[in-house]
Amino acid sequence: MQLNVGMKSLGWISEDADDTTVNIAIIWIITGFATVSVVSGLKRGIKTLSIIGFGLGCLILFLSFVMENSYYQLNLLVQTTGTYLQW
Repeated sequence: MQLNVGMKSLGWISEDADDTTVNIAIIWIITGFATVSVVSGLKRGIKTLSIIGFGLGCLILFLSFVMENSYYQLNLLVQTTGTYLQW
């Protein structure tokens, strides 16, 4: 449902689209990727998915650091680490 709302807010699907149909299509696509990954085994399928996931995570981290206020993010990191260690 979260992917459905996100795609609607980005304009990738129309606001008139039936939510149930879109949710079912999203579930089928995710299930298809998971099935292909499991069938291809640990060496190829799951390894490839984990590399893609790690790469996308690094990309999102880099983009959020570059496109937002970097000073604020670094300051927040230091403050929250200090609070965690203090308590």
